[in-house]
Amino acid sequence: MKTKNIILIALAGISIASCTQTVALKQQHQIETVSELFDSLVNRGIYGQRALICKEDSCMFEEYSIVHSVQDTTAEHDFLLRNVQELLDRLCLTAENSYRYTSQDSLDYSITLGSNPQEYLYMKCWKDETERDWFTFGHSIKKPVNITLKSDDIESVQEMLKAFLSEQKGVKVYEVKYEWDSGVAIPENYDKFLPPISKGRDADSLAMSVVTGNHYFIPARDSRRIDVAVDFYNRLNRIATEQPRMGTVLSTTARFKEYLERGDWCADILRYSVYDYAAKRRIYNIMMEQSPEGIHILELNTADVTRFAIPRLWLKVHQTYNFDFIPEKDFEGLY
Repeated sequence: MKTKNIILIALAGISIASCTQTVALKQQHQIETVSELFDSLVNRGIYGQRALICKEDSCMFEEYSIVHSVQDTTAEHDFLLRNVQELLDRLCLTAENSYRYTSQDSLDYSITLGSNPQEYLYMKCWKDETERDWFTFGHSIKKPVNITLKSDDIESVQEMLKAFLSEQKGVKVYEVKYEWDSGVAIPENYDKFLPPISKGRDADSLAMSVVTGNHYFIPARDSRRIDVAVDFYNRLNRIATEQPRMGTVLSTTARFKEYLERGDWCADILRYSVYDYAAKRRIYNIMMEQSPEGIHILELNTADVTRFAIPRLWLKVHQTYNFDFIPEKDFEGLY
């Protein structure tokens, strides 16, 4: 009997040790690729941004980025810092070019991988003036493209939007207008679209601005709402990749559908803009947001203004004049 008990205890000890080793191995798993890193972040509820950018040097950049801040040390911050740093340390060993700089308050990485396509990785950690920790990580893929369209050739995008809306049921259209007088500074609680840093920026950033466009509302709830948004995203992404247009930027979350399924409100889930480098201004813009009742798309023509700004909750606003606004009555009760 005693021998049997001893054997059972020994087996139990082996089993516990085995389980402990298995857990330890799982905890020690090293992330090997950038794709695996982003997947692991999504599993923890951390969603980065994806941007498709077509620049004037006949190159297209597909960029993924994460910006994260914490007041105090958190599990998410520790996870980001540890896993990204370990991954970049390993990639430095095989990179064509790599740079790592450490100071008392910051940690910087810059890594170039491959040449066709060229991949670039960066990471930066620092403390701001309030001692809050900040973390940013990015992955950029540079591909040469034959730019076939000029920035002012937006007809195909407009036709795509028109065709998409014609296929939806119950679409409502609201005309919008955003107006700012000359010399009026735009406050921080508006989304600003200013000219780039250049001579005359001060004058341009205070220039008069009148922007008009349309707010389209597509009634759709639950899974149907997500299907509508994903369909539009796929069409816009197809145009951005198959019809390279100088100066275009398509910005969304890195995992578009998964983010929609979270049901987060009060934030743009998609932005598309066409930038005219010669005129130093955006000439065409599309934004998309979701509410529990459906999908909202904002289309703005901005070729005649050097700057413009819109309310962050634009789906609730029909018109603005400086700091005054007229609400869109159909959506006053949202959020």
